[in-house]
Amino acid sequence: MKIWQLLAKKEHQAYLRPEKITLICLDNLTSMFKKTNFLFLFLLATLPFACKKEVNVLPDNVFFNDFEGQFGYLPHIQRSKGHSGKCFYGFNPETEYSSTFMLPFKRITTKSFSKLAFSAYVYLPDQAASGALVIQIYDTAGNRIGINQSDFNGESLGVRRWKEVRVELPLKGLYSADHEIRCFAFNPNRVSYQLDDFKVEMVP
Repeated sequence: MKIWQLLAKKEHQAYLRPEKITLICLDNLTSMFKKTNFLFLFLLATLPFACKKEVNVLPDNVFFNDFEGQFGYLPHIQRSKGHSGKCFYGFNPETEYSSTFMLPFKRITTKSFSKLAFSAYVYLPDQAASGALVIQIYDTAGNRIGINQSDFNGESLGVRRWKEVRVELPLKGLYSADHEIRCFAFNPNRVSYQLDDFKVEMVP
């Protein structure tokens, strides 16, 4: 067991793994897609919240966020019965995108991996609810060079229960140390549903 330190701010969130802190930008993705010169600001140890949690040690190629301890700091974190705890990320009709994992390959590992996997547990209140998990790869010029997504809805996934959704993206032809990974959940129909236990993994 190790201690993960949690850093959070109104428009920033931490995806964490043991001994490494990776800040995730929560700036409005709609405006981000409209701007080619998007600035991602890393906050290095400027937000030392006294919020800690013991978790199982994860390998360096896995990033995990269960949202525990973030309730009250981030506007979309809700507290009730989540998949693995008491907190989760809640979508509503005003929320189009979730918090976003953003990191260049060189900040993750120098090892070679065949694909990128992004998963989360989803709770849909009814069959009309729907959404998607999305992986994108951007080059240094801000061009999107790779994308894949996994769509889900109440009819196919089931309702009123936590179900895992997973999307993968092969990295052949996409990998470069400076290329950036972006993983997020999408709410195109502006409905209400919940997400928990985000995981980003580099797969051998």
